[in-house]
Amino acid sequence: MCAVADCYGIPGLKILAQCKLREAVRKHWDCLEFAQVLELACKPQLSVNAIVLGTIMDVINIHPSVLDKPEIAVILCKAPEFTFALLRQANKRPSR
Repeated sequence: MCAVADCYGIPGLKILAQCKLREAVRKHWDCLEFAQVLELACKPQLSVNAIVLGTIMDVINIHPSVLDKPEIAVILCKAPEFTFALLRQANKRPSR
C-alpha cells in the first residue's frame, strides 16, 4: 500500500498506509511478517521512503534482538544499499 501511495502521490492513502505499516510491524516484529516486510522494503525497484525506514528502525531500536534472527541477517546481507540506508537513518535519530 505504501508503494502505491508513493507511486500515485495520494496523500490520504499514504497516511493510511504508513499507519497500517507501523501498527502491523510493531505488533508482529517477532514473527515472519516482519521479515517479509523487510524483504519487500529491500527490493531495489521500490522507492522506500523515510517513514518505512523509520518504522523499521523503531523496531530495531526497541527490539535489537530482531537482528539476531537468521532470516533478518540474510535479508540485510543481500541488500547492502538498503542496509546502508538504515544505518544513515539511525545516524539521524537522537540517541536515547
